Amino acid sequence: MKQLCCLCFLLVGLAGFSQDTITTAVIKDYVGRDVWVKGKVASVKMPSDDRAPAYINVDKGFPNNVFTVAIAPKYAERMKIKLDALNGKQILVKGKIVVDAKSGSTIPQMFNPSKIVVTEDKPAAKPDPKAKTKAKS
Repeated sequence: MKQLCCLCFLLVGLAGFSQDTITTAVIKDYVGRDVWVKGKVASVKMPSDDRAPAYINVDKGFPNNVFTVAIAPKYAERMKIKLDALNGKQILVKGKIVVDAKSGSTIPQMFNPSKIVVTEDKPAAKPDPKAKTKAKS
C-alpha cells in the first residue's frame, strides 16, 4: 500500500512538471501559460526600423493569422534565427501566450520567446520517372 501511494505521488508530481506542446488550433485555451507551440511559418513581417519587432505568423498569414510571435531582430540574431528564411518552415516556440487586450486584438501572441527551434520538414524523395534503373545480372 505504501508503495502504491508513493507511485501515485510520483506520477502526479511528474505530470505537474510535464511541458505542454500545443498547436495553434487550441492556443486560445492556453492564454497566460508558458507552453511550446508548434506550427508552420505562414509569413514574417520584418520591422521597418531597429526598434520595432518582427512578426512571425504561424499556420495562417495576416490578416487571417491565428498566432503571432513578436520578436526583436537583435534577440532573434542572438538566438541564431534567420527571420528572413523562416517562411514555410516548421517551428517550435516556447514562451508565455498572451492576448493584448489594450490594442483590442484577440489574436494570441508570444513576445520574445525563450526558445525557437526550426525543424526541417524534408519531404520524402520522389523517384525520378526518367531515371533508368540498372538491371541485376
